Amino acid sequence: MNTETVNNISNLKTENESLRRELAVLKRRYEDLENRELETSLLLEELPLGEIVLDKDAKFIAYNTKFANLLGYSKEELIGKDFSVVLAEGLEQHAKTFPVFRNVGVDINLTWKMRKKDGDVVTTVLYAKAKFAKSGNFVYGRGYIVDISDKVALIEALRKSEREKTLILESMSECVAYYGKDMRVIWANNNAASILQRTIPDILGKTCKDFCNKDRDYCRFCPVTLSLTNLTPQSDEINIDENAQITMAVHPVINDKGEFDGMVQMVTDITERKMLEKRLSDASNFERRKVGQDIHDGLSQTMTGIVFMASALQAELESRKSTLAKDAEDIVFYTKNALSTLRGLIQGLCPVGIDPQGLISALRNLTENIESVYRIKCRFICDDSIIVSNYDVANHIYLIAQESACNAAKHSQCSKLTITFKRIRTNIKLSIEDNGIGIEGDLRKCKGMGIRIIKNRAMAIKGLFSLKTSPAFGTKVSVVLPENNLNNTAERNNEG
Repeated sequence: MNTETVNNISNLKTENESLRRELAVLKRRYEDLENRELETSLLLEELPLGEIVLDKDAKFIAYNTKFANLLGYSKEELIGKDFSVVLAEGLEQHAKTFPVFRNVGVDINLTWKMRKKDGDVVTTVLYAKAKFAKSGNFVYGRGYIVDISDKVALIEALRKSEREKTLILESMSECVAYYGKDMRVIWANNNAASILQRTIPDILGKTCKDFCNKDRDYCRFCPVTLSLTNLTPQSDEINIDENAQITMAVHPVINDKGEFDGMVQMVTDITERKMLEKRLSDASNFERRKVGQDIHDGLSQTMTGIVFMASALQAELESRKSTLAKDAEDIVFYTKNALSTLRGLIQGLCPVGIDPQGLISALRNLTENIESVYRIKCRFICDDSIIVSNYDVANHIYLIAQESACNAAKHSQCSKLTITFKRIRTNIKLSIEDNGIGIEGDLRKCKGMGIRIIKNRAMAIKGLFSLKTSPAFGTKVSVVLPENNLNNTAERNNEG
């Protein structure tokens, strides 16, 4: 064997050994790849993912158990069949998108409605990626499928609920707004936009301070402020301006942890109702004044004349030693009693005289009556220069004082009561103050009928109502109103 042959054999052995080593490496890599494929398959079997593999003609090459179970097929039943056989709809979409997928190699979040073997339809999302040969030719496409039927059903249920809620809230006559945790509007109905003279997009994201043109804090006595303070529902009537009034009710939304999550605000325009109430009140007051004045000018004067005549007759009969003198005395006695009752009736019908000083006289009489009836010390402090020519305003002021004073005398266990009616710069202030035990409980929750009536009367004369109370210092009710409100000409529509 010559040298050249030996060298060739040696070289072949070396190349053979090198090939064996390369084959061993390739084998290990192939085994690793197979292991990874197995691990991936096992992992996918544990996850709620369906896996499919399609050839260049969109026919099934393979699919996992999750996909088979999802549609109700056996492990081999769909092999060789076109992907379109499992589609409930979207055949045209599939015909257009699959050729694009073969070129691009990726499909992300495609939604397909697939038909199960029993005919039911499920909604799925597909993520697919293509495998290409070194030549660039398409080999197969692997896709991962997630069943989102429950999610779609939930979304549709939420949309239906949202539509129903919107229909209900839009059919309400109230203005409704929902604020988030940061007190910015998340949702509002068309009535809310209408009363604010804005569009709904312009309302969203705003705070209620934006609508009140306030730069910093919330309005002090606004239900929103009170509700944010103690996290309880609040409601109140509010004067927007001279010609508009609303009722505002707010309900804080509290989560399971007891934390503030938002607020629902409902506003009702009560302007027309208040105007009607005022007209009815004006008509009632006019009729009461008219009846009281008629009784005073007619029956009362007649009975006063009877008293004088009977007294004169009694004196004449007594001078004659007549036995009828006693009858004449009885006539005087009973007539005076009837006249006293009549004057009480007149006082009840129109407690405030129609003259400009009638209010002060009525308040002074109220003080004397409180002191006499309830046996408590009652003072009246006033500025006699205050003129109240508007009878309706005078009547409201008197009734506020009467309601507050009687409530204090009955319920506060006070020994002193002071009614003050005085001028403070350009305003007039009425206050009723006692030294009693105060009002029990949270003042913001105080919604007694008496207090509501007082607040409504204060609103009727465009006054600012306030109430301060404590067990140590008693209770003080105050109403402040501009002095020019006292002398605006009262409407006399009912006198025509």
